[in-house]
Amino acid sequence: MDFKRCFTAVAACLAYFCVVIPVEAQPSVTQQAPSVSVSGSSTIKRLPDSIRVIVTVQGKGKTIDEALKNLQNEEKSAIAKLQKIGFVKDKIKIEDYDFDDSQENKQRQMQMMVAQRMRKTGPQKPVESETVSLQCFLFAEWSIPVKTVEEILKESYTLKQKVKAANLVPKKEELTPEEEEMEEEMESMHYPGEPESSREPRFVYVSNITEEERQQAYTEAYGNARKQGQILAKAAGANLGGLINLTGFFANTQRSTPNSYRGNDDYFLMQMIHSQRFNDGNTEQTESVGTTPAEIEFTFSVNVTFGIQP
Repeated sequence: MDFKRCFTAVAACLAYFCVVIPVEAQPSVTQQAPSVSVSGSSTIKRLPDSIRVIVTVQGKGKTIDEALKNLQNEEKSAIAKLQKIGFVKDKIKIEDYDFDDSQENKQRQMQMMVAQRMRKTGPQKPVESETVSLQCFLFAEWSIPVKTVEEILKESYTLKQKVKAANLVPKKEELTPEEEEMEEEMESMHYPGEPESSREPRFVYVSNITEEERQQAYTEAYGNARKQGQILAKAAGANLGGLINLTGFFANTQRSTPNSYRGNDDYFLMQMIHSQRFNDGNTEQTESVGTTPAEIEFTFSVNVTFGIQP
């Protein structure tokens, strides 16, 4: 067989079926229109206009029905005490019902310790404790005049004294000698658990702005971003074009003070603040919370993309 002749024939067939696309007809890579991305922000500073009291309400029982009943009784008792102080009923709300994991963990720890003792010294008397623990959070708002930090401090001190005297959190239930011994041993062994102090009322400072003020702040933030875009476009020898993309976000902050560090060590309180547990979707950008009576900052920011033209 003449391989050279065969190869020539195959190459001719391939050439016959090959389609040649003219250069002008070939697809070209579309160039992206030139643009510039900038950001702008606007800040509103306000002193707190109210103090929010946060109380952990707990209910325990050997059954779920008993625990719920005890929880409801504790709620009614706490609300009645707050109203007696001077809190308005409409400014008190209860939410976030859940099982109290801290108490369940405590029961499991006690059971583990009993099992360890039994392995060492033989059968032990079982520790009787509630099998169901529930909790919810009570929030009560106390309005204060927005004047000076000194006056807010005085108002805060007076309110804290009243709340403390009201004894919103029931005293620790009486324990059997066996339970007391277990708790002392758990503390000495540094078992993780919820300290009794975590049920004490917490106090945070709240500041509010109006919807109109929020809109004005976003408008100012956009204006600042546009000015920045014009500066950058001019630096490139171009003019700023139309709006391509716009996003906005909100942040609230409070400047740290020597007194605020102690509040920041309160993990429970900081967790409550950062979770925005107090807010719903309509108020989260018009309300800000801090741990001291210092000014609270509302910062509204935008990220903007503009087109640029020659």
